[in-house]
Parts: sequence; C-alpha cells; structure tokens
Amino acid sequence: MRILSGKKNKIYKNTIYEWILKIVIPSAISIFLFVILIFGYMIPRTKTIIVNEKKNALKDIVSFAYTLVNSYYDEVSKNILTTEEAQKNVLIRLKNIKYGKEHKDYLWVHKIGGTVLMHPYVRFEGENVSNYRDLTGQYFVRDMINLVKKDGEGFINYYWQWQDQPKRIGAKLSFVRLFKPWGWIIGSGFYTEDVRVEINTLTNKMMMMCLLITFVIFALSIPITVNSFLIARKKRKAEEDSLETERKFRHIVEKCPFPLLQIGNEDKIEYINPKITEVLGYVHEDIPDMLALIDKFFPDKNYHRNALKLWQEDSANIDVNVFFTRIFFVKCKNNDLKKFIFRLITFEGNKKILFMEDITERDRAQKRIVSQTKELKRSNIELEQYAFIASHDMQEPLRIISTYLQMLEKDYKGNLDEQGTKCLERSIFYANRMRFLMRDLLTFSRIKKKIIKKELVNMHNIMDSTLRKIDYLIRESTAVIKYNTLPEIMASPVFMEQLMINLITNSIKFKSDKPPEINISAEKRGKFWQFSINDNGIGIDPKFAKHVFRMFERLDPASNYTSTGIGLAVAKKIVESYGGKIWVVSEPGKGSIFRFTIPIIN
Repeated sequence: MRILSGKKNKIYKNTIYEWILKIVIPSAISIFLFVILIFGYMIPRTKTIIVNEKKNALKDIVSFAYTLVNSYYDEVSKNILTTEEAQKNVLIRLKNIKYGKEHKDYLWVHKIGGTVLMHPYVRFEGENVSNYRDLTGQYFVRDMINLVKKDGEGFINYYWQWQDQPKRIGAKLSFVRLFKPWGWIIGSGFYTEDVRVEINTLTNKMMMMCLLITFVIFALSIPITVNSFLIARKKRKAEEDSLETERKFRHIVEKCPFPLLQIGNEDKIEYINPKITEVLGYVHEDIPDMLALIDKFFPDKNYHRNALKLWQEDSANIDVNVFFTRIFFVKCKNNDLKKFIFRLITFEGNKKILFMEDITERDRAQKRIVSQTKELKRSNIELEQYAFIASHDMQEPLRIISTYLQMLEKDYKGNLDEQGTKCLERSIFYANRMRFLMRDLLTFSRIKKKIIKKELVNMHNIMDSTLRKIDYLIRESTAVIKYNTLPEIMASPVFMEQLMINLITNSIKFKSDKPPEINISAEKRGKFWQFSINDNGIGIDPKFAKHVFRMFERLDPASNYTSTGIGLAVAKKIVESYGGKIWVVSEPGKGSIFRFTIPIIN
C-alpha cells in the first residue's frame, strides 16, 4: 500500500510539472513574444510605414500641383495665355485643392524670395515670410529656399500653427518643390501629431488584443488543467488496474494447469510456472533460454534439428495475438517421454508465451478407443452376419411348423376340447409371429448389409405397387387409402416400397373402431421432400414418439395387435440411409401423422 501511495503522489507531482512545462511556460513565453513582436517591431514598423505613406502622399499632391502649374506655363509658351493670366488662374485652382480626412490639408505657393503668393490663410498672401521663425528659432522658410535651390525638392521639419487654430502650434513635415520657370516654391505638409494619434490608436488596439489573448489563454488553460488532472486520475487508475491485472495474471499463471513459460528478447526464458517443474522436472536454471530448452526436451539429433527449425520459423513472426500450434514428444528430466501440444502466442514488445498441454494419457486413450472401435465394428459385422444367416435359415423351419399347426387345426379342430383348441390357436399365432419377426430381421439386416443404390424413382408408381402387394390387408380391414401426385426422388425402388409398406401397414394394424382412412401427400420443405402418412388410428402418447422407432419396441406387449416391433425401425433406417429424417406427430385417440424427408434431386 505504501508503494501504491507513493506512486499516486508521484503521478500528481508529475502532472503538476507536466502542466507547468506544457501549458503555463509555453503560454507565458507565447504572450511575452507576442508583446515583444507588437511593441518592439510591429508598432515601430507601422509608424515608419504610416510616415512613408504620408510622405508619398505629399509628393503625389505636390507633383500634381507642379504638373498643373507646368500645364499653364505651356499655355503661356503657346501664347494662349499671358503669364499674368496663367499665374492668376493656376493659383485659384491650387487654392481650391483640399485633401485629408477633414479636407483641411492644403497647398501653398510662395516665391523663391519668400513672398507668399497663395495660402489658405489669406493674411499671409503678399507677405514676405522669409524672416519667420518657429518655436525653436528655426528660419524654416529660408531652409525651404536653400533646400529647393540645392536639390530642387525635399522634406523639411518645423513648427506651424495647427490647421486653422493660430494659437495652437504643432510639429509639421512638409514637402517642397521648385518650379524654376516662374521661381515658385510649391509645398504641402502634415502634422506629426496625426501620425502619433494613429500610432496610439493602433497601440491601444494591440494592447486590447494582448489582453484578450491572455484572457483566452487563461480561459483555455482552465479546462486544459482540469483535463490534465482527469487524465492523471485515469492514468493513476490505469496503473492501479495494471498492477491488479499483473497480480491476477501472475496468480492465474501460478495456478495454470498446463506447463507455461514466458519468453523475452533474444529468446531468453523470463519465467516458468510451477507446472513445468511438476510435469517435466526441469527448473528455471535448467532452461534459461530456448536453445537450452530444445537441447533438454529433444536430445535426438533429427528431432532436435526439426524442433529448432520450427521454433525459428514460429519465433520470426512479428504479428501479435497469433497462435502457432505444434505437437512434440518431450523428454522429461527423469527420461520419461511425454507427448505435448505446444501453443506459442506473440504479444507486443516481442514477448511470447508458450503453453504446453500434456496429451500423453489422452493420446493413449484415443488409441484404446480406436482399437476398441475396430473390435466393435468387427463384432457388429459378425452379429449382422449372424442375424442375416439366422433369420434366413429359420424362415423355412418356421414356415413348416406353421403349416403343420394349421393342418392340425383343420383336421382336429372338432376333436379337441376348449383348452386344446386355445393352445393350438396360440401356437399358430406365435409361430406366425416368429416367422414375421424373422422376415423383418432379414429385411433389417439387408438394409445394413447392402450398398443402397440410388436411381430415379417415381413415388406415384411406388404407391401403386405397394397397394397391390398389401391388397389383401386393405380389403380385410376395409381401409381407404388416398394419395395425390407424388414426386420423383433419387432412391432404391425396393427400399422405398418397403418403407411405404411398413408405414401403411402400421396405420392399418393400429386402427381404431372405425375403418382405417389413410391420406398420403408430399410437399417441398427447403432442400427436401416431406412425405406425410395421416391416419385415423388409435394414436400414440407424445412421450413415446421416439420409442416407436426402436428395435423390438412395442408400447403394449400384451395387446392383440400383431406387431414384431421392427417395422418402424426398418423405416427409420431406410430414411436415414438417404440423409432424411422420420418422426411422428400424434395424440391418443386422434390418429397419427408419420412424416419423413428425402433430399430433392439436384
């Protein structure tokens, strides 16, 4: 129990460590890297991109204005407009150009000397601003002039009033370009505060995203943590079950009625159960591996070589849960030779279990059974031959005895007293019965003795010949026999006729007070023809339904019904010889239905 408790604590600790290593640390690292990525790279990178986009926009708007001015200059060159008209018209058009989100961004134009020609703030127009300084003391207009004189265009930073709010000053970045033909400087700019606002908005969104991702990770970690502990619980339960299974398996192996051994890697025998020692006499030290086992079990060279080859073939199999079965004679430690069934099964991890079932006594018993079966067959053949010879040879003496008794009855019936007459009648009755018995025995033995040949038999024709042969019995009993069209089957006509004679005769013999009425029909049932012989006789108790088909079985031996007890047994043997079945459905006083089946012609 201490060991098990220690294992439980170890599982819990491992689960916590696993949770920290697999969930907490990766999540924290992911969030940290995400924050570094956002604030260390993406936001600065985005700021640069925004600034560059605005710079490009400034270039585009100033370039557009430059192109517009140049188009008017072309009209002057073509004498379409005067210089004064062209400059006036183009300044009007430039003044009307507004852009940006609030349409408050603008263009301005001043001469290279510093005089403002066009500005949205009219107070500056006509004024020379070259001496203007911003909050830092920078003469930014002079810087613009110097820039365009040197490079023709470029960007410049300075401070300027915030849009149309004179009292608010903000940092601004402008792009200026020189139009040399007229000596104009065309420019436009944007406030860096706009970029900072966009960056702050983006930063806030990123922070919200980080918080959301952190919350999602935390929310997901809760079910993951719960699942981790549930998995640990299942793992602990599985380990406990494994330990219990191992204990039960070890107990089963110890109590196994067969010799058993476990084989590991490199054919090492890891375990043998007590039955190995009990049955074979060997201990684990005697058979440490399979080669030693084969040496001990099979000392004969040829047998040893064969066993080693089969082991190499079977052990090469890598499929799990596959049985290999072999039968060997094994030499015990005390030099006794025993016969075993070897069953080898492979488990995962190349583990193998070898079961050894001792069949020495069973093998001897089987040999005794085979010997006794042969002796029984020989005895049965002799009995059948005796029955055939006896029944055949006794026919004539019994016929002569019956004939002489009938002659005595005819000649001396009136000269005998009542007791003598009864004795004579009973003698005739039993002589005839004995003769009939011998006849039925002869028929029964012929069925067993002869090979029953099959040919196409028309059962309708069989019925016609059957009724002709028992015509005397039908007339004597005033029986009425009806049958419909009957099928053709593969059988022996002799035995089919004997079968119908026995069944119809049986119905006539065991008639009730009424004249016998017998109906014969046949119908298909699967792969068989099912024949039915339905009568209105005395019937049979259902509990004796199987008894009537036994040899010499008479349900009422003291009755006046003349029966040898063989007729239905003969019928059963005939039907079964063709692969069919016969049975009876009956109740006392309600007649009987004898049914039998014969395979349909294929």
